[in-house]
Amino acid sequence: MTTQTISPNRSGDHLRRSILVDLISWSVVGGAVALASGLLAGLLGVPTGWLLAIGVALPLMALASLWLLERRADYSRTLVGWFAVLNLDCGVLLWLALLAGWIPVEGPLWWALGAVADLCLIFGIIQFLAWRKG
Repeated sequence: MTTQTISPNRSGDHLRRSILVDLISWSVVGGAVALASGLLAGLLGVPTGWLLAIGVALPLMALASLWLLERRADYSRTLVGWFAVLNLDCGVLLWLALLAGWIPVEGPLWWALGAVADLCLIFGIIQFLAWRKG
């Protein structure tokens, strides 16, 4: 007698993980910015209210996106492709704006925006690789 094992379909797990890493990371970054908004405001030279609003908005938007995406049956290559394009475009455009001087910032705030651009590029590359594999 032979037995047959049926394993669940895991072909879309890497697509799902690539988006979850993005949303969870932005939630953590937002929470850290909100918690440290007073300290960061003095360091970066921006109003505390702005940082607090950004810090609260990031996790809320990420959680809303996660809730909407989890209602879907699957994570398609198209969805991950759009996430990758959005992240890569944001990272490149932000670096271009910083290097060309289109955003009038300097000092620590310039470097903070550069770090955001780097995160966008990293997440975009992760999602592009998941898209290619999918």
